[in-house]
Amino acid sequence: MIGLKVVGDLLTGAIRGYESGKKQLFKTHIEPLHDMILAIHKDYIKGFEEAKRHLEDKTTPPGSVVEFLEERRRDYLDQRDMAAALAEALANAERRPVRGDAWETLKAFCEAVSNYFSSGTGLGGYSWYSEFMESVKFKSKLRSSPNVWDAPFISNDARKELLEDAGNILNTRLPGALSRINTYYAMLKVSLL
Repeated sequence: MIGLKVVGDLLTGAIRGYESGKKQLFKTHIEPLHDMILAIHKDYIKGFEEAKRHLEDKTTPPGSVVEFLEERRRDYLDQRDMAAALAEALANAERRPVRGDAWETLKAFCEAVSNYFSSGTGLGGYSWYSEFMESVKFKSKLRSSPNVWDAPFISNDARKELLEDAGNILNTRLPGALSRINTYYAMLKVSLL
């Protein structure tokens, strides 16, 4: 009878240890990474809203928009690098911190975080700011007019196109990229806590 109690206690202790490890993984790695992503996302939203305001002001030259984007890109760069590195390290951990479906969800969460930073475009792996900055440079250099905003870009209005691009980033693309992260975060929260 004593032997069964000892085995039962060992199993109970192992289960508690595993459950405690899952909670610790969530609290020390997943939740802080998600918090970093939310702060980075807010920075992207503020940055693109400001870029949009610059574009709406017809007196702002393209060079000023590019300069703003270059400066803004440096904000939170350390946080973006850290979040990407943490996601990669978690996904590539030699020792799986969790098993089964939770492991697959953790890997999907990490992949969504990594993809968030390159969601600016599928080509070339540009970040959100870099892609938009390159678009401003490209569209403004194609026009020889002193005020490129007054001259139509090929057959369209370059400033209007850039405003539409910024609106698409703000209203569709960035929220879509964050939504994938939030979906896996919620799944991990339910399965690990």
